[in-house]
Amino acid sequence: MPRGSSRKVTVAPAADAPSHQSRPPLPTSQKEALKAQRAAKQQKIHAELEAWYQQTAALAAKLGEEFDQSQSHFLTLMFQFGTKEADKRKPNLYNAWLHWRANQVNEDLPRGERKKLRDIQLEHGEEYYDLTDAQKEEIKADLVKERDSTSEGAFRLTSRGRLKILYSTLKKIENMYEFLKIMCGIDVMSLIVRNDTSFHFSPIWFFTDKSIPGYLVNNVRKGWDSDRIAAMVEAFVLAKCDLRSMANTSKLKAKRLKAQIQDKITELLVAITKNPNVHMHYKNFERDIVIRYGIDIEGWTHPTFNSPSKLSTSLPPLQTLFDALESGACRFVDLSTEDLAKRKADYAREVASGEIAPRKTRSDAGRKRRKQAKRSVPGGRAGGGDDGSSSSESSDEEREPETDGPARKRRRTATSGARKTAPKSRAIVDESD
Repeated sequence: MPRGSSRKVTVAPAADAPSHQSRPPLPTSQKEALKAQRAAKQQKIHAELEAWYQQTAALAAKLGEEFDQSQSHFLTLMFQFGTKEADKRKPNLYNAWLHWRANQVNEDLPRGERKKLRDIQLEHGEEYYDLTDAQKEEIKADLVKERDSTSEGAFRLTSRGRLKILYSTLKKIENMYEFLKIMCGIDVMSLIVRNDTSFHFSPIWFFTDKSIPGYLVNNVRKGWDSDRIAAMVEAFVLAKCDLRSMANTSKLKAKRLKAQIQDKITELLVAITKNPNVHMHYKNFERDIVIRYGIDIEGWTHPTFNSPSKLSTSLPPLQTLFDALESGACRFVDLSTEDLAKRKADYAREVASGEIAPRKTRSDAGRKRRKQAKRSVPGGRAGGGDDGSSSSESSDEEREPETDGPARKRRRTATSGARKTAPKSRAIVDESD
């Protein structure tokens, strides 16, 4: 190579990385098709889960009848077993040995004299390191077998166990609420009550903000009593959320049925008239409902057609009417043009013959009403006067009679209130008088 010459190295430029090309947007029709496909899939999943739950509930009810237990008892066993399966983990070798050693040490000891795990660790802890691998695996297999046998048949959830699960789960839920409060900016107010009479615990309130109870106490009408409200909710839940089962007398049951009948009639009437402010009229049903809206009611089962509040308190007729309204046997129907014209003609004929009393008219109907005189305002005119001024005598009184119309209100002065009790003739009486 000649002196002074230098070798040149040419470096090829790096190939440009292929740019990420976004997918072309989907057509609207394809988006709608995918959306409908996802909705159908989700609906199918919900239907399958609902069918599974119905089968599970039916099985729990069957087992309850067969073994003289409540349905909720077997549902608890089923779902609790599923939770244990989801949370199952492999046993630790040392913990398996410690469990096996504790059973040996405490086997013949009474309940109050059994040793704690901490004491067993201190006394026999070195024995674990003398075991062979085969012995450790055998102890581990025994523990797994004991767990499986407990889950399959010997497992029974006691009241103490249920309380333990309740409190531990609520602690997790409360921590989640606190997390949501920080991350999402929410506050939570919750109430936990029992729905099984065999499970005993006091209702539990929870507030993410401890100032909420004090606010409710001071601002809720008639006061806020957390204990009373919790007891009411618990009683309602224990009654399976059925208001009728909470009524312990026939009078209360009839009152509840009447309210439900009234609500159902109003609901049906609003649905057929498309008028959210419509009200049912029983006394003038023909005029205010049939002729006005062109509808009629069919399937009324009670012997008396009247407002539910005025019906008798006999339970069977009320229950029959409510069931008919719920099932649709009693309902409102639209009248045809011919039927509506016939009903209008029949109603007009009955009014003309005196069978139906016509609607009362006002005593001053057709008469021009007298206009009210203008009221006086401070610093303005009184009674439509032109100058707005008044004499000193008339300003002492609040009102002055007029010949036509109501009394005009005069401007109130600073001394008018005090002069009410003073003599009207003179404010000051001389000694000579």
